[in-house]
Amino acid sequence: EEAEFKGVIVLADEEESYHADARNLALPLDSAAMANLTYTSGTTGTPKGNIVTHANILRTVKETNYLSITEQDTILGLSNYVFDAFMFDMFGS
Repeated sequence: EEAEFKGVIVLADEEESYHADARNLALPLDSAAMANLTYTSGTTGTPKGNIVTHANILRTVKETNYLSITEQDTILGLSNYVFDAFMFDMFGS
């Protein structure tokens, strides 16, 4: 199954793909929209993609009561950015 993306593609390393306008992009998104596609081989060794929605990320950011992290704690990102656990390192801290 192919993931469909209807949004604006912005390539950070290609200046032609963005404008000097610093306002947020006006995008019609809902919580079920794909935020990113994480590639993994999982335990099978067969490459596949895992769709991460905005709702998935919000759940990681807002529902953190299962960990006792305070403002005094320092979080070290342990996961490679291409690993699915990176979502917790990125958004959970």
